[in-house]
Amino acid sequence: MDKARILIADDDLTARLLMRAALEQNDFEVTEAADGDQALESAESAPPDLVLLDVEMPGQDGFSVCQALRRRRGGELPIIMVTGMDDMTSIERAYQSGATDFIAKPINWTLIGHRVRYVLRAYRNLLALHDAQSHNLAMLRAIPDMLFRVDRSGRVLDVHGANRMLGGTGELPQTGRSVADCLPEPVALRLMELARQAANTGEIQIHDYTLPDQAGVDRHYESRITQCGDAGEVLCLVRWIGPTSPIASSACGPARR
Repeated sequence: MDKARILIADDDLTARLLMRAALEQNDFEVTEAADGDQALESAESAPPDLVLLDVEMPGQDGFSVCQALRRRRGGELPIIMVTGMDDMTSIERAYQSGATDFIAKPINWTLIGHRVRYVLRAYRNLLALHDAQSHNLAMLRAIPDMLFRVDRSGRVLDVHGANRMLGGTGELPQTGRSVADCLPEPVALRLMELARQAANTGEIQIHDYTLPDQAGVDRHYESRITQCGDAGEVLCLVRWIGPTSPIASSACGPARR
């Protein structure tokens, strides 16, 4: 793995040299800036993985530079404010400016490498989480079915692919509403009964039923209900099987195991 690039912005040459030595000893690549303007130029020409900003600098202070970096790089770049001011007002202002964390002077040079490594690890975990979420969302969009998540009370937490069912029933699960408010009573009751079984046993439950489309023609659907997480939530996958089906003799057909 390439070395993480750390940008140090501090007008105190001695502080910069000591910080560089401590970070390079921990196998980081270091870039220096003597004021706020240099820090922004350096971040533009060689984007860092983490920024250490002194609060008091000539020209743009650390708060202003932090805000500018947030506008340019978004909310995920780790920015650590370095300050000799330990009052709560300054700390609060640092966070309001977009700081990820702060280090108070005098700096513990033995621990600064570990502090930076910890913040970087958290940052990389956040990036990995975002990548995983994007991947999962792409998969959900590619599935030719409707998916919705339900909590223990029957409230719909989120819905994916509802537009694929618009040619069918006008009664669709909607985020924030109860299943009982979105589907006919027999279908909703049976679905919630099977949802409880899925949450309690961890086994997939299957629910076959028919619903009339907007033209009054019966359409057959199959719901597969499975446990989702540890909070009693379930995930329901709904597939449109066809306009009619011999196994769906009522609005709420029997579940198959």
